[in-house]
Amino acid sequence: MATTEELLIEQAKLQAEIAAGLKVDITKTTAAERIKSQKATAAARLRLVEVNRQLSGKPKTPPKTKTPLPPPKPPIAANAPLGITPEILNDLQAVLPGFDPSATAAWSALGTTAFVYTGETNKTRNLEFKGGKPVSSVIPTLVPTTTMTNNFWTDTALQNKIIGAYAAKGKTIGQVEAFGVWSQLVNTAASIYQGGRGAKVTPMQLLTDSLKSVKGDEPTLPTRTISKLDKGIFNEFMDRLAQSELGMILTQDVKNKYYDEFNKMNTGALTEYKKVRNKAGKLENVQTTTPGLTEADMTRAASEKLKKENPKQWELNKSLSFASDLRAIMAGGI
Repeated sequence: MATTEELLIEQAKLQAEIAAGLKVDITKTTAAERIKSQKATAAARLRLVEVNRQLSGKPKTPPKTKTPLPPPKPPIAANAPLGITPEILNDLQAVLPGFDPSATAAWSALGTTAFVYTGETNKTRNLEFKGGKPVSSVIPTLVPTTTMTNNFWTDTALQNKIIGAYAAKGKTIGQVEAFGVWSQLVNTAASIYQGGRGAKVTPMQLLTDSLKSVKGDEPTLPTRTISKLDKGIFNEFMDRLAQSELGMILTQDVKNKYYDEFNKMNTGALTEYKKVRNKAGKLENVQTTTPGLTEADMTRAASEKLKKENPKQWELNKSLSFASDLRAIMAGGI
């Protein structure tokens, strides 16, 4: 980079060159010479502008472009996990028509296990500055849990990686069992990451860890996957149920007590594996998954607890509901 002294020398030289070009006697030169002189003067003027800019310390003006600006990105609610990209939004809107990224409730409904952490990238644009110096930062790379699970069937490299990893340990698994392994890895990684609240663990890191305990071609033990209930969704569920059963809203302390009790009741999904012969007489690995605590189970259990713990309020609410229904029937002329 040129020094200030060098720039001043070049500035004076360019100014003299431009002044000399203005003094050309057009009566004693040809058209070609005049055009050549004009081009040289124009180039000198452009360079003089750049020299003056450097001397003033002003930032360089970016070149004009005819490329249209991209459409503005939709605003994203503050409770969305860090690392949401346009590609992730496209995936979510394809699976959830009408998904509004600017709505807080939309992200709350997804819960904290909707995304899988797969690594991180350096943030190279729009860096934050502190004390005049850029602050290094990284952005987590996220993939929707359902998208990453379903990608197994179209990603032959992934299938071969899982099957090959088990083969290297002396254990033979098929495509269906490999999918069961991958589904468990993805869901476990999402449960650990908790939308940025937990540890940064990728499915492939979990695969490496799980293979440490594989001793060879032996019977596959059943797998139990337990996911902690999302507290925000659970609170909304209890509010709706209490309003229906008791005609009232529960206090947060009561909802916290129910939340702890139902997490203990949640035994998780049990996945069992067994080898069976198909119609062609060949052995296949069959995966059977029994769900854990379902919404229907939770509704039934919560309704019974509300009735048992609040009998008078439950009876009053049912009486009011009956009276309301009766008035509606009588108003209909029956």
